[in-house]
Amino acid sequence: MDAELLINKWTKQIKIKEMKTTKKVAWNNVTNVEISGNAVLLTYEEEDVVFTPKDGDFVKFSGVNSFIAIYKCKDNNVHTSYAYYCINTGVLSIHDSWFSGFGISKPSEGEIVTFHAALHNIDKRWNATEGRVENIGLERTRNKPYWRIEAEGVIRQTVDCGTMGDNQAFELGNYFHSQFEAKEFFEKEIEPIYKKRK
Repeated sequence: MDAELLINKWTKQIKIKEMKTTKKVAWNNVTNVEISGNAVLLTYEEEDVVFTPKDGDFVKFSGVNSFIAIYKCKDNNVHTSYAYYCINTGVLSIHDSWFSGFGISKPSEGEIVTFHAALHNIDKRWNATEGRVENIGLERTRNKPYWRIEAEGVIRQTVDCGTMGDNQAFELGNYFHSQFEAKEFFEKEIEPIYKKRK
């Protein structure tokens, strides 16, 4: 869905003789022309475009670093996103996050492609139809058993009843169809991190 663009018109003036930079003005926006001596004064209308994102729009915001995010909502001046990517550090966060006090703008097509690539690198994608970040190639089996990795590497079997814990496990990719699959992932991806900390 497209973002809403709030357009305000402002009346501005240019004195041609005193201009130090190039300024393009469409002639159909010029409302008055005055010639005084060797100076020309143009009065024209300029549109001020305000970007107002909707749920699911890609946005860009800046603080100490610059970020690309998938916009979720605004509540009491605090914005939230489904996921965001830090352009400066390359860090991708896929849980609901909030941000405030930042100027929000529309990212370029290249920045949106970068965001999609960052998601794809961790086998995830943005499903605009359902409004969620989902795992690529991971099938969810409701009301059937699955395995997930819990604290200290404990692999637990449970049934997907659609609870908050089940939803979170699936969204984070901590959702396996066999104990062997979960154990293999733990030994390859997580156990080396534990060993480095010791």
